[in-house]
This record gives sequence, C-alpha cells and structure tokens, in this order.
Amino acid sequence: FDAVIHFAGLKAVGESVQKPLMYYNNNLIGTITLLEVMAAHGCKK
Repeated sequence: FDAVIHFAGLKAVGESVQKPLMYYNNNLIGTITLLEVMAAHGCKK
C-alpha cells in the first residue's frame, strides 16, 4: 500500500499577504512537484 499524506502547506493569512510568492511556491508549486514525483513512482493515493 503506497500513499502520501501532504501536510507541508503554509497557512498564516497575514504572512501570506506579505509574502505571496513564498506561499505560492510552497503551497502550489510544492504540491505540483509532489504530485509529479508520486506519478513518476506509481503512487496513486
């Protein structure tokens, strides 16, 4: 059984307004990268 639970997102609203690119890179780009790695290794969950 292969699965990934992703808890690495940033969530501080005030800071996200001050540093939107940091949040974009961590939350969106990081998640897309994780999904690509999962797909490359056959992990579907």
